[in-house]
Amino acid sequence: MPKPSARDLRLLLADPDGARRRRILSGVRGVTVIEAASISEAFDLAESQEPNAIAMAAELSGDIGLHMFLRLADALSAAFVLFGDPARNRTPRALGKAVGFVEFGPESDVELILDAFLSTSGSAPGAARSPMAISDDGHPGGPPPALIVIGASTGGVSAIETVLTDFPRDCPPTLVVQHIRAGFIEGMIARLDARCAPRIAAAQDGQALRRGEVLVAADSDRHLVLQGKDAPRIRLLEGAPRHGHRPSVDALFESVAPLGRVVSAALLTGMGADGADGMGKIRAAGGATIAQDEASCVVYGMPRVAVEAGAASRVLPLGRIAGALLGAGSARHAPVNDSKEFAR
Repeated sequence: MPKPSARDLRLLLADPDGARRRRILSGVRGVTVIEAASISEAFDLAESQEPNAIAMAAELSGDIGLHMFLRLADALSAAFVLFGDPARNRTPRALGKAVGFVEFGPESDVELILDAFLSTSGSAPGAARSPMAISDDGHPGGPPPALIVIGASTGGVSAIETVLTDFPRDCPPTLVVQHIRAGFIEGMIARLDARCAPRIAAAQDGQALRRGEVLVAADSDRHLVLQGKDAPRIRLLEGAPRHGHRPSVDALFESVAPLGRVVSAALLTGMGADGADGMGKIRAAGGATIAQDEASCVVYGMPRVAVEAGAASRVLPLGRIAGALLGAGSARHAPVNDSKEFAR
């Protein structure tokens, strides 16, 4: 993929310093720039104009609205960086490792900010990510699983993209539940399908599972579950929200737990407790269960609950979760593999 150009950017520039905003604007020719002087103004503009890149001044990092703004940025799949004097960075510690920072002073070249979005790695706008902690837990991989399930909430859009971009074209059937605001899921699916090797699509009721397909819960009125052991199929079922969410990660995880050791599950960054109970059932049935570690989470909520409950057999940084999902399962005692459509 060619290096993205500035003309691809719709940059939301949030900075209370008007003089600095004007200096930045004068140096970003060919870029669509949306100006905001506060987080509240930036929030309204982000919702209405849907930027794909957001640069925020360090002075705003201590604002009480930062956390909610980051959730919106993630829902928009927008790349996000802070810029300015590191001494003025007041990002809450829990979010600090998940927020990129560009040192930018009175004499700095404006290109420093653009370079945070226009990387030479082949990523398009919106793909800029913060450095994530990488560590090795020493666990060896195993045979690939027959089914992968993933759940996420706050921060999950970019986390899921990180995982799925490492999946091969013929990956095991994969089901995903992401808590997201209504109206944003279609854009998330389209973005993932454009960037990932497998086919990414909205899950449909009655659909069979196939290799090379990642199916995402897209109906906010129904839970995504899997029914049937020998020839499992997608079902979209009405039901009350669980942990305040519909579709719910717990609903999905609990529905696949009877498949046992052929399942590989991951619980990624997110607020609340959805998914921990279902992950515990998958682990009890012999499936592989992975929680994202605190250092690489935007919000260490759902994974923390799973870890504390003993539901996660492994705790890994985001960058290592795809490999663990693809290699941590077991094909033994797998009646689900008897389905021609499932194993295809």
